[in-house]
Amino acid sequence: MTDAPTTESAETIGFTGHELLALLSFNPGAASDATRTALRLPEVEGNELLGAGYSTLVVRDLLQLQDGSAVPTGGAARTTAVLTTADRWVEVGVVSIEASRSNIFISSETAGTVLLAARGFGIYDVTPVEGGSDALDRAIELARSALEAGELGAPAAASVVVTSLESGSRTASIRTVGEGRWELASEPYDEEGQLTVREVAPEQAFDDFAGALR
Repeated sequence: MTDAPTTESAETIGFTGHELLALLSFNPGAASDATRTALRLPEVEGNELLGAGYSTLVVRDLLQLQDGSAVPTGGAARTTAVLTTADRWVEVGVVSIEASRSNIFISSETAGTVLLAARGFGIYDVTPVEGGSDALDRAIELARSALEAGELGAPAAASVVVTSLESGSRTASIRTVGEGRWELASEPYDEEGQLTVREVAPEQAFDDFAGALR
């Protein structure tokens, strides 16, 4: 994965995969497991990478040792709260022949939303998402800006997967198939397990994309 979008927020913090595993270990449960799965991280329990994660977090002043216990602090505390109490995950990926980009919005009703952008080499940039905009709307806009601006070259495609603990997952993708032509793949799945594909009008393409995921 390359070319993760930059953000202007001073609150963006980079975490390695083993640091995220360490943060997930502070509040095990269904939400933490779903976050780990969404990020394609290995099992937390008994993982030898946990020690490395704790160590680097302490060195970076993102984990404090207090009376024999470890406590996430600052941006790590907020990240831990969201990742381990999340109830919605919105993954958006954009791919072309030249490059790919992967981001995921993780939302918790009690702790807010963060955006994780994959930088490559097992590193994720985590940015708090402020304001009331829905994570799916933000994901669709990321896909729109990347495809319409040709940021990753052409032809290109974007896919979004929306997962919640209550209702499971929904998947859809959109791609350019020629000058001014768009193709949308969305549920239901056909007999071969493939998404249903149809051509959509350019002016309606991203509204239909969002609608297929709600």
